[in-house]
Amino acid sequence: MNATHERSRRLLLDERVQGLRESEARWLERHLSECAECRAFSRRLSETLHALRGPEVSVEAALLAVTKRRMHARARARADAARLRRQLSAFAVLGAAIALMVVCGLWFTADRMRAVADLPIAVKLSVAVLVWFMPAVVGAVAAGLAQPIWPREAQPSWGRYAHDDTQ
Repeated sequence: MNATHERSRRLLLDERVQGLRESEARWLERHLSECAECRAFSRRLSETLHALRGPEVSVEAALLAVTKRRMHARARARADAARLRRQLSAFAVLGAAIALMVVCGLWFTADRMRAVADLPIAVKLSVAVLVWFMPAVVGAVAAGLAQPIWPREAQPSWGRYAHDDTQ
């Protein structure tokens, strides 16, 4: 293959991607009128690109509307799930910080209880357990009072066709 054919093929590819300058387009047109090999390459390239685009499909408007609605609901659900993951990450860090504070508090509380009062071990353990579970209880109450994470229409479905949108 000589340099003329290489230039022709490069220009044919460039023409499909970004277009050509007027002088290049004229040169390519003139070359294709004279060269059967490059015309065949151009035809095969066009056929290949057409085949890659795939067949045209026509669908009913109702099916298209249902598909769009489901795609939008799925996109909303994914966005909500990403927001939930960010919130859970923040709560995990907050929980770890609270747990550290509770452990430090238990340490100092046990030390003070030992120094101040001679209480039975059952009382000491009861106080320690109450202090230990207090952040979990506060978090559970707060979660119970909070609004739901997902709006009703964007709740995740655990099955592929868990609900029917065809109505």
